[in-house]
Amino acid sequence: PSPPPPAPMKGHGGSGNILEDISKAVEIVQAWNNPATKPEAIVPKEVLRACHGLVFINFFKVGLVFSSSFGSGFVITKLNKGTKDEHWSAPSAITSGAFGVGIQVGAEMCHSVFTLNNETAKKSFYSDSKFKVGTDIGCAAGPVGRRMEKSGDINAMLAKPLYAYSYSNGVAIGASFEGAMMGANPEVNRSMYQKEITAEKILNGAEDKAFVKYSQLLELYQELNMAMALK
Repeated sequence: PSPPPPAPMKGHGGSGNILEDISKAVEIVQAWNNPATKPEAIVPKEVLRACHGLVFINFFKVGLVFSSSFGSGFVITKLNKGTKDEHWSAPSAITSGAFGVGIQVGAEMCHSVFTLNNETAKKSFYSDSKFKVGTDIGCAAGPVGRRMEKSGDINAMLAKPLYAYSYSNGVAIGASFEGAMMGANPEVNRSMYQKEITAEKILNGAEDKAFVKYSQLLELYQELNMAMALK
């Protein structure tokens, strides 16, 4: 039988519903595949091919500044990476207490994509415990205003465990995530999958067939595969 719709993510930032967060992720990746999108706003296909997973997270400003903001979203990882059977995992919900996130003035909300560039980055989302960006795991942010296309630029992006692209109103913006706390959201995962399950199991393929029935997720996979295939 089809799994029941995921429950809203009450008490956190983001859209409030995992399927809406996935739909927002689809919009971001569709922009990468749009020839009209400025190159500096697109994660290079070489990085998408090399990464071990992706995080999509939405930050909402609390009060007047982003230095007190909260975020929610999800992470997906690559299963059977580097083989002909490589594919994306089901999503595991995440949450962030983004104290200290530096985002350009004027933005009311921020949609961010983190590439997980090694196994350490991927496994950091296995645990329910939160980790601190910049202290527990390194992160680089950008670029804004320039295109990353040379091999040296690509290698620089992949050198850090996490690399972040951020957007507000569809425009790439500058953001620093030093000090942000981030990790799995077991409560939302429990609602999504209607049982107790760890983020590690989800991200290692235990629920691939259960959640893939949702059209939003299938569309995200299709757009991501298209982005990786672009010449």
